[in-house]
Amino acid sequence: MAHTEEKIILLKASSTYDVLSIFLEDLLKGFESLGFSASVIDLSAPNASQTLSQEIQENQVKCFIAINCVGFGLSIREKLLYDTINIPLVAYFVDHPIHHLHGIPTTSQHSMMLFCDQTHLEFSKTFIPTPYPREMVPHGGATRVEGVKPFEDREIELAFFGSYRPLQEIEDQLLAHIKDYPGLSDFISSVLGQAALNNQQGVTEILFENLHVAGYTPQEFPVPFIQTLLRNLDFYVRNWRRQTILSSIQDFPIHIYGKGWENFESPSENHQFKGPIDFPNVLDVMNNTQVVLNILPDFVAGGHERIFYTMLQGAACLTDSNPWLEDRFKDYETLFFYPLAEHGVSEKVQQIFQDPGKLASVAHQGKLLAEAEHTWACRAKQIATFVEMHSPLQPSIG
Repeated sequence: MAHTEEKIILLKASSTYDVLSIFLEDLLKGFESLGFSASVIDLSAPNASQTLSQEIQENQVKCFIAINCVGFGLSIREKLLYDTINIPLVAYFVDHPIHHLHGIPTTSQHSMMLFCDQTHLEFSKTFIPTPYPREMVPHGGATRVEGVKPFEDREIELAFFGSYRPLQEIEDQLLAHIKDYPGLSDFISSVLGQAALNNQQGVTEILFENLHVAGYTPQEFPVPFIQTLLRNLDFYVRNWRRQTILSSIQDFPIHIYGKGWENFESPSENHQFKGPIDFPNVLDVMNNTQVVLNILPDFVAGGHERIFYTMLQGAACLTDSNPWLEDRFKDYETLFFYPLAEHGVSEKVQQIFQDPGKLASVAHQGKLLAEAEHTWACRAKQIATFVEMHSPLQPSIG
């Protein structure tokens, strides 16, 4: 057990999405369960500097944890804060680091990095070429509802959570972005076609392979150009999958939560659009739902938080697969996998609702597995071990 005087400080900003604030709260509770003291500091608050200084002076701080680089560049008299006070800063990228390359110092002596997908970590070796220790730590989840609702009492059979953008809008942005590189337009459609149904390779890897075949290297292009290109490719693939998968579910009622769906031409009256809701309400809906449909973003070697929060609220998860998930979950035992092939998800939906007893069992077994291995408390243990491994003077966590 950790010494109680050790403290872990988590850093956030007011612009942080509500889901990331929930992550921080649940991660904080995970560190407290290990025996650490923990707190969250909002760096956008008017008194943030005073609060941070007070925490450092009054506590034995083990490390700082910044979600997606928040606070990575804090400095004192032009020297990075963490180097000045000899306390590690752990930048935890809970989405693809391509979105955060602009905020990463390259000279820190006390910085570490965590990634929620192994392919994100591999990407970082090229675009964040620093000696910082780095490791893959997947998303986690937590049971946050007041009492998990009995499965048989749940009023919603099938639900999906996620936003939508029209594909033509993204394609127009993509083509405008590469107009000064006419050679790229020849294979962008090939990249999108390869990525659309691929759960073995991420968009970044597919793009880089195609660049290589065409005689390019990623380093030949300005980093902001590659950054925007990858964002647009990711947005296109993500929304293509959402549009295609949801369009294939026509004969079964599904509640769809998220912004932008007013721009979606629904092929079925069974699509019930509920609009955007905040993450605490997402969890309430999950607690009243039998099956939550998940469509993975660019995660081919990690797990997404929606899967774990779904399970921990007692619902069964229906998700596309990747090798990391297949190594840890069993189809029809702890969750349901659907193939990305045409009509794969619609056929799976019909199958799983034909056996209510099996469906309830999968939800129950999935919850037990998630509680044992995929909570934010589990991730907190992994993070604390990682920090200790790379900070030899830190006290043992036991």
